[in-house]
Amino acid sequence: MEKTQYEFNEEQEEIFSELSEKISIVSTFLIMIGLFRFSIGILVIFAPDIGIGVDSIIDGAFYFLIGFLGKKVANDFQKIVDTQGNDINYLMSALSELRKGVALAFWLLILSAMVWVAVVIHGIVGAATFTQI
Repeated sequence: MEKTQYEFNEEQEEIFSELSEKISIVSTFLIMIGLFRFSIGILVIFAPDIGIGVDSIIDGAFYFLIGFLGKKVANDFQKIVDTQGNDINYLMSALSELRKGVALAFWLLILSAMVWVAVVIHGIVGAATFTQI
């Protein structure tokens, strides 16, 4: 005998629907910004100032991946509204994807900060070397 799951009511499903729609819109925007920043990074990396290109590539990957995971979260929240009998499973799936997205954002922010610090140090060392010449 299969245990039935809690089913959210119409008012609660409206909240999930609105949340799904907003996350989807924001995620689409983040994916577009990510692709743009990544593309700029690839173009700039061939210029003399490589640090800016690497930073743009990391930023682009950050935006794209967060947007991509956001789309999955939005899809799972929408499934709560669109289906019957699996609301808790879809809610837990959405929360799991959200947790992955936040963890990814955390580590990409750390990586981005490390690259930024390396670029600043490179700039300071390069400027000090240039003034000695």
